[in-house]
Amino acid sequence: MAKNKIKLFCILFAFVCTGSAFADPVRDKVEQVYTAEIGVREKTGNNDGERIEMYLKSTGLGKGYAWCAAFVTWTFQ
Repeated sequence: MAKNKIKLFCILFAFVCTGSAFADPVRDKVEQVYTAEIGVREKTGNNDGERIEMYLKSTGLGKGYAWCAAFVTWTFQ
């Protein structure tokens, strides 16, 4: 039983590590979206700024909320 678990883990690990070898247009598009946002910064360091507020709006939240999960939501929308 333990050997089977190890084999399964190795197969899953190999699949995850080589996942980029498989063409997936959705994954590629998501990657394009989030990499285009590299460098976005808060305007004053208080969860604000034009891009930050756009991320928050995608979740229905207003200015000032933590925006990390809102960014993920925005990316997939």
